[in-house]
This record gives sequence, structure tokens and C-alpha cells, in this order.
Amino acid sequence: MILAVAFALAAAFSSAVNLITQHAASISAPKREKGWRLALYLLRQPLWLLGWAAAAGTFIFQAFALHNGPMSVVQPVLITELVFVLALRWVWFHQRVAAAAWASVVVVCLALAVFLIAAEPTGGQTTPETKQWLSAVLVFGGAIAVLTALGRTGPPVRRAAVFAVAAGLTWAMEATFLKALRSVEAVSPAVLWIDEIEMGVGGYREGGDASMSRIFSGFLTWMQEKSALVFVAATANRIQLLPAEVIRKGRFDQVFFVDLPNEEERKQIFGIHLKKNRCDPGRFDLVFLAKATKGWNGAEIEQIVVSSVVDSYSEKRTLTEDDLHKVISTTVPLSITMEDQIKAIKSWAHDRALNASRP
Repeated sequence: MILAVAFALAAAFSSAVNLITQHAASISAPKREKGWRLALYLLRQPLWLLGWAAAAGTFIFQAFALHNGPMSVVQPVLITELVFVLALRWVWFHQRVAAAAWASVVVVCLALAVFLIAAEPTGGQTTPETKQWLSAVLVFGGAIAVLTALGRTGPPVRRAAVFAVAAGLTWAMEATFLKALRSVEAVSPAVLWIDEIEMGVGGYREGGDASMSRIFSGFLTWMQEKSALVFVAATANRIQLLPAEVIRKGRFDQVFFVDLPNEEERKQIFGIHLKKNRCDPGRFDLVFLAKATKGWNGAEIEQIVVSSVVDSYSEKRTLTEDDLHKVISTTVPLSITMEDQIKAIKSWAHDRALNASRP
């Protein structure tokens, strides 16, 4: 825990250095330097470059902190960035700091100490499911986008406050994502399964939300450079939504196409779900059932068995093959309902992916 707090303090200090140096460099720029000329000017300023180095240090120290301690401790400690900013203004730039500001620093430190002693959340899970990530990205991403839009106009004080809240939400998302990756590495060797990956990273596009861009870039860097034995596998229903850099070699080494199950696979699926529902597969003609469900996917076959079991149970009798055929005859599979879409997926995968059913 002590190590995590130390790294968190180092991250806060680095962030303070980044903020104060780049602020000093930007306000000292000549008035004639605007737009892209201002960017080129700042790239030649040592203070601005020092700020970039400090920003890199912030990410590194935060990663070490999250690796060595819980997020409920690391993230509150990062608030001490405010303390370091005031101290640097006074010691380094010799700027006068108002007494009210120092009083605020004392309040922040006391509140932080109380929080670290009293507030230790428990429960939950360190690796959220895909739907939980998706809902968090949608809510937080939407809030950040709205706050960014509101901060473009209005009085300077209100704009600064709005941008500060947006930055806080961004840091929270990044820290949560980074902590999840570190938790996976901590239990390696492990398999990281990402369901419907296009819903999480497929929405990223160049020029989009900066927070999404940073999280996306961090994920790609982790996939490329991770040293822990973590095997990453993912599913995607609309792989064309993924940026090309996600599926290149070194990140995902192979792309497989999982087609609709063939006859032998359908037999096995029927057997699995019959056993799961405490029925003896030997009592059923699996070959005939497999032929009758040509073009059906695994989830649809599962529901055939489940619905048939429910029907037979409601009538207080054992499951029969007639129950299965009855459900089959009244169900339209997705391969017919969405025929054009499925044909398009198969056409895309024909020369671009390996068929998972082939040996």
C-alpha cells in the first residue's frame, strides 16, 4: 500500500510539472503566434517539452501505483496535484500564492487523509464485463463531450470549471481501464476474452473524443508491448467497424470466421444442451435433428431445447423428440430473417479470414 501511495504522489507531482510548465510556455508565446504557428513555436520551447516528459512520467507512475494498490486509494491521492501546483508556483516561479489558496490546500490534505482512513470500498470485480464497459463509455463519453462543448463559450471561470470536470471524468476512465489491464496481468498466465470488441473500440475514429483516443491508444500499446503471459481473444459481429491497426499482426495474430455450425457441429450442440437440461441424448435422433436445423446457429439450437423442456415440464411429462420438432417447425432462424446481412458477412470473410470449422 505504501508503494502505491508513493507512486501516486509521484504521478501527481509529474502532472503538476506538466501543467505548470506548459501553462508557462503557452502564456509566454508572442501574440502573433496563433494556430499552427503557435504549435510550432511551443515545440521549440524547453518548458513545453519538459511538460511532455512530465506527462509521460504521470502515466508511468500511475500505472505502477495502480499495479501495487487499489484504485480507491490511488485516484484520491492524485488530488494532491493541486498542492504540488501551488508549491511549484511559489518555489520555482516565485509567484505569490494567496492565503486562501494555502488554506484550501490544508483542507484538501485533511479531507484526503480522512478518506484514505475511512473509505475503503469492497466487493465488485476487477474485470468488468463488456456490457459494463460499454455503458460506462457511453455515459462518461457523452458527459465529457457535452462538457467540452459547454466549455467552448462563456466566462473564463465557468469554462475552466467545466473543462476541469471533463478532465476529471477522462482521468477516471483511463485509470479504471488501466487498472483492469493490470489486474489481468497480475493473474497471468491468463486468457482475456473480449466479447463484441467493436462495441468498445470500433466507435473510435480519428478526430473524435480525445479521451476515447487516449484510451484506445493505451489499449493498442498494451496489446503490442505486454510482457505478461496474457492471451487475448475477441469476438466481433461487425469486424469492418474495427480500425485496421487493431487487427494487425502483433496484436491479433489471426482472424477466424465462425460460420453457422455444420451438421456435425449441430449434433454436438444438441447433445451439449440436452445434457445441460438433464436429458439423455441417446434417446434422440441427433442426426435427424441436425439435418432439420440446417442454417441455425448455436444460440437458436439452445433455445429449441430450452423451450421444449419448458413446454414438457408445464405438462408434467418428460421431454420427447416431438417436442423438439414442434419448436423447430414454429421458429424462423436468423439465417432466413437476416439473409442479406449474413451473406454479406460470409462474403467479407471468404478471403479475409480463416474458417474456424476447418482443421
